[in-house]
Amino acid sequence: MTFIDHPRVAGVVISALDPEGACVAQGCTVGDHILKINGVKPNGHVEAMHQVDSVWSTKASDPTKDFLKLSLAERTQTLTLAKPGQVAVRVVSDTPGVGPLPTDISRPAADQIGLTLTDHQLGGLGVIVEAVVPGLAAEACGLAVGHVIYSAGGVLTMKHAEVLKFIQEEFYKMGWLTLVASTKRMSEAEVKKQKQHLEQIPVKIAMVS
Repeated sequence: MTFIDHPRVAGVVISALDPEGACVAQGCTVGDHILKINGVKPNGHVEAMHQVDSVWSTKASDPTKDFLKLSLAERTQTLTLAKPGQVAVRVVSDTPGVGPLPTDISRPAADQIGLTLTDHQLGGLGVIVEAVVPGLAAEACGLAVGHVIYSAGGVLTMKHAEVLKFIQEEFYKMGWLTLVASTKRMSEAEVKKQKQHLEQIPVKIAMVS
């Protein structure tokens, strides 16, 4: 398990996990916002790693003890972006002596995901669902306007353009993609406010002689 500092508020965020590790087995996901580790607020990601390491180092002395308790800022949900009949076609190569090899993915002519995203105000963690097209994969997996996506395919989400490109590439390549999203939703007015705030940040640049 590794952490990064939360960009806007107190606490740290899980940035990577070992798929075979105990944290994944207990339901932790990339994008989880951690407020306390064993009841203590970490002062940044470095201290959080020290807290975790010091706890695990005591494991051998008392195998019956609860070693790691994480206090989450909010509940999240894991969604699978997929829909029957919307799996991309894998193109293979018939090179003599090599056999069929996966090479490229044929991208469908029409969008199958139906998802529009916007950044969090002032670069906060996650990207916000701004719009969902009815009948496509995003709606089918449970996403709706106001949900915040914290990770996609185990990768933290920060910039909406990069996230959407990644989601499209992975979805059309594999035919499915795991997303970690908030269980609560912002109102449409709150989503609109986020977008307006991002577009109206004044910047002044002074020339230095």
